[in-house]
Amino acid sequence: MSVATSAPRRSRRRRVDVRVRDLRPRVIPTRSATEVVASLAEVMDELVALVSRGTDGITSSTGVGAGDIAVALAGERRRLEAALAGVVGVHASGSEWAADGFANPKAWLRAHTGDGSAAAGRLVAQSHASLTCPVMVEAWADGQVSWSHVAVLADAHKAFPQLRPGLSAMEAELAYAAAGVEPEEFGRILFEHLHALDPDALDEADAAKRRDRVGLHVSRTFDGYVRLDGLLPPELGESLLTALAAAREATRLADCDPSAPTLVDPKISGSAPTFSQRNMAALAHIVAAAASVSGPDGLPSVQGQRPVVHITIPTESLTCERGAQSTLPGWIENFTGQPVTPITAEAARRISCDATTRLLTLDPRGCIDSISAKVRTIPTALRRYVLTRDGGRCRFPNCHSPIHEIHHVIHWAHGGTTTTDNLAGLCHHHHHLVHEGNWAIAGNPEETLTFTNPYKRRWCSPPHVF
Repeated sequence: MSVATSAPRRSRRRRVDVRVRDLRPRVIPTRSATEVVASLAEVMDELVALVSRGTDGITSSTGVGAGDIAVALAGERRRLEAALAGVVGVHASGSEWAADGFANPKAWLRAHTGDGSAAAGRLVAQSHASLTCPVMVEAWADGQVSWSHVAVLADAHKAFPQLRPGLSAMEAELAYAAAGVEPEEFGRILFEHLHALDPDALDEADAAKRRDRVGLHVSRTFDGYVRLDGLLPPELGESLLTALAAAREATRLADCDPSAPTLVDPKISGSAPTFSQRNMAALAHIVAAAASVSGPDGLPSVQGQRPVVHITIPTESLTCERGAQSTLPGWIENFTGQPVTPITAEAARRISCDATTRLLTLDPRGCIDSISAKVRTIPTALRRYVLTRDGGRCRFPNCHSPIHEIHHVIHWAHGGTTTTDNLAGLCHHHHHLVHEGNWAIAGNPEETLTFTNPYKRRWCSPPHVF
């Protein structure tokens, strides 16, 4: 696990000029909705005819590039989708669908549009978005954002009902930010705003998701095959993705050897292995390496280094107290350095308990000024001492799980020392409880540790007896 700390950098996100809806010329309706739809159908007929003529119909007569026309049409498509959602909202609030004998608007739409259940459900969901995200829906109607942007904000309202007033207050700012970026990037921007509103709420949501939804299901089918399904926490998931990337490279190189065994025979499949099949071969490589190789040589390097999870977070977020309003979230990065998953400050503190750290110093423009050498928070010899002292078993009372991580009783970012009297071995579950589950741990691991739950109940953990 690798954690890089840095000073907050200035945003480099691309911005665009967003038209305020009040500045768009207002149109006073003079025709009925059916007449407008008929006119739209005529325009679509003309457009289809132009497209059928290829270059002669698209660019020759106007001199405008086909790409520019495609972009303009994409904006108008957004506006049409928003208008459709508005019409569906009017339909859903009426009684037409019930009078036709349908149980709900979704069933009526499914029957009359022929688009299927998922599309009908999406239309109904889109029609409800204006109730929670009116400003964002207005930006959608202007063509400035897509439904995917709106859905990101609507999902945040659903996931964090206690933050709805704050989200509504900053919705205009969020709509402006969304107009300049893709939905994935907007999701990261929104996460930063949510973290600023209430870090504890995000920690609680993360804890609930880890408790109720995270897991890996492995089952054997009747014919001996094994089915995998599950949801992994971000840090473990990124570790798996990085390890698979390394193993895919290893199996690709192995394929150059004609005598090397493969899981998929192109002669039988009739084509080259699919990406899913390559992942299967990569997983087989990982399992074989883990079973037969000890030490750091089990997997080849990725981008010049062993597969690790990289987390970048401002130093202040590591050193501040839990729940501080000024904290900024960190980001889990893939092996190419691209931020892929946000992570709360408390989760980063947990992971950095037992990780390799590197300090990045940024100048006022947000550019890297200097990079320190990597420092292992817990040296190998000290780790071996803790594992031996604690008997290889989690220090939580009556826990029989093996030690997965070494915990700083007083975090190193808060001045805690990396010494035997401040280090305790914990399993993943109890390390998470101490950091994000509002549990407290105190005492000298060389003697007796005290674990206190959120309700102030205490458990004592004496040192391991050989």
